[in-house]
Amino acid sequence: MGPHVPTINQYPFLAEGGIMGKLIRNFSWKDTILGDPEQWPSALKISVGIMLRSPFPMHITWGMEYIQLYNDAYRPVLGTLKHPKALGLPISESFPEIWDTVGPMFAGVMEGRPVRIQDFRVFLERSGFREECYFDFAYSPILDEQGNICGVLTNVIETTDKVNAFLELENTQEELRASQAHTAQERDRLMEFFRQAPAGICILEGQDLRFDMVNPLYQQLFPGRELLGKALLQAIPELLGDPIIGVLEEVMASGKTYHGTDELIPMSRTDGGEVENRYFDFTYQARLDGKGKAVGILVFAIEVTERKREEIRKNDFIGIVSHELKTPLTSLQAIVQLAGIRLRKAGSADGFLIDGMDRAAGQVKRMTEMINGFLNVSRLESGQIHIEKTQIDFTSLVVEAMEELQLSSSGHQLVMDCRDVHMVMADREKIISVVTNLMGNAVKYSPTGGRVEMDCSCNNGELVFSVSDQGLGIAPHDLERIFERYYRVSGRQTKNISGFGIGLYLSAEIVRLHGGKIWAQSELGKGSTFYFSLPLED
Repeated sequence: MGPHVPTINQYPFLAEGGIMGKLIRNFSWKDTILGDPEQWPSALKISVGIMLRSPFPMHITWGMEYIQLYNDAYRPVLGTLKHPKALGLPISESFPEIWDTVGPMFAGVMEGRPVRIQDFRVFLERSGFREECYFDFAYSPILDEQGNICGVLTNVIETTDKVNAFLELENTQEELRASQAHTAQERDRLMEFFRQAPAGICILEGQDLRFDMVNPLYQQLFPGRELLGKALLQAIPELLGDPIIGVLEEVMASGKTYHGTDELIPMSRTDGGEVENRYFDFTYQARLDGKGKAVGILVFAIEVTERKREEIRKNDFIGIVSHELKTPLTSLQAIVQLAGIRLRKAGSADGFLIDGMDRAAGQVKRMTEMINGFLNVSRLESGQIHIEKTQIDFTSLVVEAMEELQLSSSGHQLVMDCRDVHMVMADREKIISVVTNLMGNAVKYSPTGGRVEMDCSCNNGELVFSVSDQGLGIAPHDLERIFERYYRVSGRQTKNISGFGIGLYLSAEIVRLHGGKIWAQSELGKGSTFYFSLPLED
């Protein structure tokens, strides 16, 4: 097994991809269990094509043998010892030192349980020695056209430098606590330590938050700007009116420490420079006097703008790919529907062909809904979902959604107990998607012939809507995570029920953007009730 050199690229889906694209094209896949790329399943072809074109670290393992493919951006994760030998090998052979940890995670993903972990610590041997590494990663299932899980897609960002910097910050904070009662000489020593610390540190004194100490790394966040001795808003006037000023004032008033992660703070780097969106991980720790009153704030800050921009670019990439897939699907849907109509008008006796067109239309609709879900997640995380509120009759909205769902769910009883008119200020399109998702889930997880009940009422200035089913029910440990992105309940009974864990996450975010709440109650084997509330007055 190994590379060979074909005269041309026989497989268009393996085009581009830089170094890894060339290695994958020249690899003797016929000698592996994957076989000739021409015969690869369409799900593998599509996944590999997207991976090779992605600028972000991506890794695919296929089948229960976990055969590996990866792109150029993933190569640094493997290091010089593991790359390029990892290509085409089972992942357990490339990472034997951590397989006892990550192996069960891969097995769980193959059973429908995606994994997302931040700052996960592993010990890797990738450069000739054992090193401690940290990663943000997500393991997601790859599904074929029938919804069967065939492989695992890994998206990963190495966070080793960030974690090490925060560990240094924690050590610095411990030093600060231990030094509060020390002599002036020890204070000077600690100040010197701050100046040499591997993160931006400053001390803000008094109610006007005057810069009393600024270490070199903090000054580098504002090259050329004079900070020392100036009040915060005098040194950085563009912060006037920014929510971060309110956070600092609250720390001074309460004496409580504030931790921020991926916080957006629009600031310029130089005096008179362009204000840009900058992101920070930081800690604001109140400095207390002998009576416990806050007299200043110790600031620890690390700029993570580049990492955040990379996440935004990744979301944009997913959105672009999803959008590009949507156009041919729309055309395919029209062709399939038109073919079905013509077959029926022509009085065709070919029941197999008519049934095949109906099934194809259903699969195209399912793929369209899936792509729309990914597009909405991308828009939500990039702040592009906007709520446009108008006054709507919520009851008629629910009845409309129920009647439309009944057309495709004739085997279930859909019942609306409340028929009173309830007017609310809301984005009609967004709220009907939440209602449809909750009702659709109730039907999907209920037995044929089951009863699904909708109800709504007004309490304490809120409209409360509920959907109840007599389905499988949800275990307590799953219920507390049910609204997380990509989270799906795993188990024998749910294994063959399609879904990506997007609907409830989007529903929860839409309700939150309306100023409402969403929650659920459930009992295994007896069914579930999902609720959400909306304020009656805006």
